[in-house]
Amino acid sequence: MSDKSCLEIVVDFLPEKMRRIIDENVETDEDIKAVVKGIKGEAVAVTDKGVHIIKEEKEHYLFPYDKINRVRVSRANRVGRFELFVEEQDEYNVKKDPHDSSYYGPDKSKNVVNFPYSKFPMFQVAKRYVRKFTGDYEVKYDFS
Repeated sequence: MSDKSCLEIVVDFLPEKMRRIIDENVETDEDIKAVVKGIKGEAVAVTDKGVHIIKEEKEHYLFPYDKINRVRVSRANRVGRFELFVEEQDEYNVKKDPHDSSYYGPDKSKNVVNFPYSKFPMFQVAKRYVRKFTGDYEVKYDFS
């Protein structure tokens, strides 16, 4: 079986601070498959060992594949959302106050990367890699 849809690698431009965080936290033996910048200092880096999420250009979170249940790329409140569903989900969720002015804004949860909707195709590639590494990947075409 072979599937050629997951052979592309996506690397987005990142500011120096975010590149430094990735350099410090990604080991030299990790194979980077996708690095995509979101909005307001957020980014996701998908490697063969796990998913790295950067928030506010300073906070780094590593989600190993054995902790990831599924991944979703969606659109909510005029922005795109790259969301990991992980074990102990409540530990990463940030509750929104309905009376706060940012209630309809980007999600500040640690397992979510908000992005401009124009980057949807790049985040779809990141999603495909996460699904491939978690074993939740369907081979659509079998050329064997």
